[in-house]
Amino acid sequence: MRIQTPLILSALTVSALAQTTVYSNAAPRATASIIANSDVGAPSLRMWGATTTDGTSLITFGGRLVSSAGTAGSTYYNGLDAYNPLTNTWTNLSAEGDGTAPSTRFRSAIAYDPTANRVVVFGGRATPTGTVYSDTYAYDLTAGTWSNIPNPTPGTTGPTERFDVEMAYDSVTDTIVLFGGQGPGGSTDRKNDTWLLSGTGWVQITPATSPSARSIFAMTSRSAPYNDIVMFGGNDTTNTRQNDTWRWDGGTANWVQITPINSTVPVAFG
Repeated sequence: MRIQTPLILSALTVSALAQTTVYSNAAPRATASIIANSDVGAPSLRMWGATTTDGTSLITFGGRLVSSAGTAGSTYYNGLDAYNPLTNTWTNLSAEGDGTAPSTRFRSAIAYDPTANRVVVFGGRATPTGTVYSDTYAYDLTAGTWSNIPNPTPGTTGPTERFDVEMAYDSVTDTIVLFGGQGPGGSTDRKNDTWLLSGTGWVQITPATSPSARSIFAMTSRSAPYNDIVMFGGNDTTNTRQNDTWRWDGGTANWVQITPINSTVPVAFG
């Protein structure tokens, strides 16, 4: 099951209220409307949180405080919340300050694993100049509990520390795919490695072709008939914004660049 209209938590785009904005799939797709009363029970205003969907609800984790005027604050979060667009209600899944959850952070990656009915969170950063993480946590949506997925030797047992990284579920291999992101060494420390998470184990993949190293890009799963993952844009190691499009083919364990067939592709993203 999947949401037919993608949802964006407007707090991430600095709205005056923590309301939810819905963008229609019908043309013109640039139109948007705020869902009335969607701020009731919503998380506090924040930006750079991680967001995914289980096909029914929008699920958001962590982030950084932001004012209604768009000023970034010094408070960071580790709460997990879900918004159901059919009932227009928010549910807190994991409270702020939960000691079993990932520590407070922003700019982390999140993905939904439908086979295990869990949400997986990886990496992120404590503050703009603080610790960059290489830890992985899974939240079991059935049991309502967090568990840590060990990564004792980053780079061998799992990805190295990074933020502005993306993950998505690959239905062909039943794994979570992680790509790219930025390490603590600045823009030249951006990555183009690919990792697969199956159960509680990470495995690095070496595809024949890959997108260039980058961070701050978009990546999402596509359901049948595609059953793949699509990635777009980002900032490369020279801070050049990219507008290339790639798809992850789980059957061949390879990235394949897509050539757009129309002129509506964004100029750049990042």
